[in-house]
Amino acid sequence: MNILYYMTAAAMFLPISCYAMELTDAGQPIAEAQHDSPPMTSGESVGEEDAGEAWNGEDLFGSTGGYVHPYLSAGETWNDNILNTNNNAKSDTITILSPGIWFALPRSRTKAVNITTSSYSSGGLVREIDSESSFRRFQAYLHAGGDFNYYNSYSDENTNDYTIEGALQLHLKGGISGGLVNQYNRGHNARGTGYSNELDKYKNNLSSLTLSYDISEKIKIQGDLSNFDVNYDATENDYNDRSDDSYSLYLYYRLRPHISIFTQYQFIDVSYDSYTARDSEENHGNLGIQWNFTEKTKGLAKIGYVDKEMKNTSANPNDVSASLTGVYNFTPKTSLGITARRAVQEASDSTGNYTLCNSVNLNYSQKLSNKITFRAALSYINEDYDGSRTIGSTTGERQDDFYSFSPGVRYAFNRWLQGKLAYTYSKRDSNFSDYDYTNNTIMLSVGAGF
Repeated sequence: MNILYYMTAAAMFLPISCYAMELTDAGQPIAEAQHDSPPMTSGESVGEEDAGEAWNGEDLFGSTGGYVHPYLSAGETWNDNILNTNNNAKSDTITILSPGIWFALPRSRTKAVNITTSSYSSGGLVREIDSESSFRRFQAYLHAGGDFNYYNSYSDENTNDYTIEGALQLHLKGGISGGLVNQYNRGHNARGTGYSNELDKYKNNLSSLTLSYDISEKIKIQGDLSNFDVNYDATENDYNDRSDDSYSLYLYYRLRPHISIFTQYQFIDVSYDSYTARDSEENHGNLGIQWNFTEKTKGLAKIGYVDKEMKNTSANPNDVSASLTGVYNFTPKTSLGITARRAVQEASDSTGNYTLCNSVNLNYSQKLSNKITFRAALSYINEDYDGSRTIGSTTGERQDDFYSFSPGVRYAFNRWLQGKLAYTYSKRDSNFSDYDYTNNTIMLSVGAGF
């Protein structure tokens, strides 16, 4: 399996403002190969003729691809600082259940669409939607899955998160392609992440339409329209509720069969429901490159500039933006993955207008035998909060550094049943010492997926 199936394994305690909201604070389920979105993974190429085949049992659940893929994992986690506090840390054990099912037509081994979102990313997306491009004419996809965390001693921390998402993609004659995507998330921000010390629950929805046209064998244009809606449950978080409308235009040029360069212009209108002082308009300009050299290496990198103009204040945060997602398979048994990002994001508190986030995540995978695989992830995040604030005796602009390291071992009992043992160390170092904390987690889980 590609290492990028597991790229989020060590990010489970990372600040929600920098990482995808589907990450859980209690640990990564062992069924991540079926559950998590594996960015930059291109699955089995399946022609449209497969859609008319009889749906026998092997086709529905078989290892050759299948139309329907159910999964279930159960795990037990011990955490020595469940509230992510600087003092008076509380420990607990957490039972994690992660059921789900996804459907693909034509049948496929991997998800047709991978969506990574964050409540604090303008427009919702942490990176571009990664979709399967090897299908010939038609692809439909539907997924529903959840992470249910049950605390042994502190039941008030229990959470029931779930995601429902679907996509429809078409390749038409004449070089015209289109896609519809929708993702609904019921999730939470863990205590001590971002600015809040509360368990903040939310409901997010992303809807996206994409149209593209191949002008020639080397040149393609693409347009994207999307809406991202953020709604927090608690009334004290109403200032975070908003709706983003995003419009993007791409021009691709294929240098070689597996290498394309592109330029992108994006406009995002950020409109808050009640806290209108934070309404803004963003203009993004990016240059990028996308590569896919069979199974050896694949990835996408882009760099650009963002102009964020606040509608009701004089603030105008302009800055360089950049992102990188890639994987390199040294051998069939050894892989290294990387994700890195620099972005101007929405503020996670009511003091400032934005947050500047820099992050990098490295993931290493080594298959030790046919049954045993070792994985390790190393992460670093820097967050600069706009706006001066006073906390205790300290006044100034807040800056956080976050570090995380997570080694783990996966054992395959057979092709559908796996076990996992993992450890995660995480630390936040802030110039406001009240936000400092360290966290140690040990997780043991077993999962099945078809």
